[in-house]
Amino acid sequence: MGDLWFCLSLDEKRHAEPNPCYSHIAFSIHENDFDSMRSCLEKAAIVFWKDNKSQGDSLYILDPDGHKLEIHVGHWEARMNHFKQHPKKGMVFYTYI
Repeated sequence: MGDLWFCLSLDEKRHAEPNPCYSHIAFSIHENDFDSMRSCLEKAAIVFWKDNKSQGDSLYILDPDGHKLEIHVGHWEARMNHFKQHPKKGMVFYTYI
């Protein structure tokens, strides 16, 4: 993750189930690192909460407290450009001035 500092602290009370809302935090990863990341997560018995059906390779995982995370090949701008060209029903895009 380069020089990004990101902390997930383990609560005393773990949550076995993910929050039902789709909100999650996504991280970009280089395509050359994707397979080794998947292997590392599988060996660590990390819970995968969703199969990837979106543009590009992604891993959708839960931290021990049930927070939803995504590890995605590419950058958020590429993902947004894809959705602008292929919007899902009800999707709205806002432009900030």
